[in-house]
Amino acid sequence: MFKAVIVDDEEDIRYLIRYLVEKSKHKVEIVGEANDAMSGIALCEKLKPEILFADIRMPGMEGLEMIGRIKQSLPDMQSIIISGYSYFSYAQEALHRGVAAYLLKPLEEDLLEEALKKVQRVLETKRKELLHQKRINAELKKLQSYLETPRDIGKQKEPIQRAIEYIQENYYRDITLEEVAGVVFMHPTYFSALFKKEMGQSFVVYTNGLRMEKAGRLLCEGGLRAVEVSHMLGFRDVSYFNRVFKKYFGKSPLEYKEGEKKET
Repeated sequence: MFKAVIVDDEEDIRYLIRYLVEKSKHKVEIVGEANDAMSGIALCEKLKPEILFADIRMPGMEGLEMIGRIKQSLPDMQSIIISGYSYFSYAQEALHRGVAAYLLKPLEEDLLEEALKKVQRVLETKRKELLHQKRINAELKKLQSYLETPRDIGKQKEPIQRAIEYIQENYYRDITLEEVAGVVFMHPTYFSALFKKEMGQSFVVYTNGLRMEKAGRLLCEGGLRAVEVSHMLGFRDVSYFNRVFKKYFGKSPLEYKEGEKKET
């Protein structure tokens, strides 16, 4: 649920907003009401709502100024203005200040419904992003702890040994770091760092090296063409295979094959 606060000096408007919000069945709960801007600021500081319904003109302070003050401490709060003024300048300033919707009195149910859908989408996206960032931070913290703390090498090498065995059994496929990390029940970021620490080289470098050694043997001993070898080793693109091969051996598959023939 998303918490919402209503700030309006008209009691009947506050009642109508509450009624329409509850009727809408959105994931929005009205947790407080205030009838002036200063009380609204205090209420928002206390309740920390995700949504604010506010009148644009109230005694003591205008709604947009109130919203600006509240957003200093609640920058992600979504605001919906309920106004009795259709002046373009008011609506323009509201949008400039990041107000999600500018609705006119008398309040229309369908327009409020659209505004609620909009702010709920925004808030759900922000919530997902926050959860994702928290997971990333937790993984990075775990990784930092590992890199900074002395470990029992035997225990740490066990999952990497299992990963090596899996790679050696499946190198002929286009296996990915994510796939192998899943086999040893590790997050890809953590697995990548652990693999490089234990093996002295990255997952990609190790895997490509294994495949290139096999490619060299297949070219020379099996009498196969580069395109055949590339497909056997899980390379979908022979030109990419040729680039990886040349980077590893310093020569193209054809040059390598001819060189091996001369030596024998």
